[in-house]
Amino acid sequence: MQKTIEQKKKLVDKEKEDCKVEEEGAKKDKEEADIIKKDCDDALALVMPIYRQAMEAVKSLNSSDVTELKGFANPPKAAIQVARALIIIFQTPKKDIIMVAAEDGRGKVPDYWNTAKKNILTGGLL
Repeated sequence: MQKTIEQKKKLVDKEKEDCKVEEEGAKKDKEEADIIKKDCDDALALVMPIYRQAMEAVKSLNSSDVTELKGFANPPKAAIQVARALIIIFQTPKKDIIMVAAEDGRGKVPDYWNTAKKNILTGGLL
């Protein structure tokens, strides 16, 4: 009986040691997760004011603004970047993205401006 008790005690001691090792690993993982969370919270704190400002700007848009934007024959680079963002945000299917010849003549590139004008910058946008 004494031998059985000693064997069980060894098993329990081994389980305790395994649990201790696992606990230390979990503590280390938690510390790393806390660092990542803090980094994310800090980054979010930086972008939230920009996000809120952008949302207010969007709320102030009206259909005449969209019409004016569509009227650009040669849109500024910023307008093209907005068009590209809208294509991404509204998940325009790849088949609907207009492709044009690349400036260097090698292959085709997406025409974000005309794609956005055709598919997104419509009366239903606002």
